[in-house]
Amino acid sequence: MLSLLKKYWDSYGGWKAIFASPFIWLSLVITLFSYTFWSGDKWIDTPLSILPNLLGFNLASYSIWLAFGNQKLNRILSKVKDGNSYSKYMEINTSFIHFILVQIICLILSISIKTINLSNYLNLANCNCLSEAVVALNGFIFFLFFYSIFCMFAAILGFVGIASGLDAIYRQEYLTSKDQHKKQQEKIMYEDLTKLKLIEKLNQELDLIKIQKDKADLELDHLKKQLRKRKLTERIKDLIN
Repeated sequence: MLSLLKKYWDSYGGWKAIFASPFIWLSLVITLFSYTFWSGDKWIDTPLSILPNLLGFNLASYSIWLAFGNQKLNRILSKVKDGNSYSKYMEINTSFIHFILVQIICLILSISIKTINLSNYLNLANCNCLSEAVVALNGFIFFLFFYSIFCMFAAILGFVGIASGLDAIYRQEYLTSKDQHKKQQEKIMYEDLTKLKLIEKLNQELDLIKIQKDKADLELDHLKKQLRKRKLTERIKDLIN
């Protein structure tokens, strides 16, 4: 399990990718300006009513991506470029996993805050300083809540990138198919033209054979006439003698 988490963390980019994301800073700014909201008690119902839907959306999106992803695009994304430890395909997958993990952690903490009455434990411990820690925990959960919303926005942008890649592949496949269809049509036309030329040549040879046959028939008739004439001459000579 730890090795899988380490692989996810490394392929996502680690803390560098976290702090380089603009969504993390936007979530922090919104958290600071919303102090009066999340410092109360009833705010926790908001993430509990929204997060399950967001989590279901991301899980369904990720499942669709894994099940129906274009194989040609996946092969292109799976190529590891020089200097990189992980492929673009792995980065996209870990991005979805990151979004889902953030939402799961936020949902678990929100349920914990909702179901566990920390004030009773603080009174039993007779420690008033821990109330500030509870407020800080509320702020952290609210921060994760907004970050998970921005993660959904990032997931949608990821789909735009995937759709762009698929669009390029499909357009290339269309052009290739169109070019193959054109070549096939040209091949059929060439074969038809070749057949027509062959038929024309055969017709010419057939006409030549007919002419030769007619000539041979004329020569045969001429020979027959000469033969009859010779026989007639010989008879006449025989009669005279």
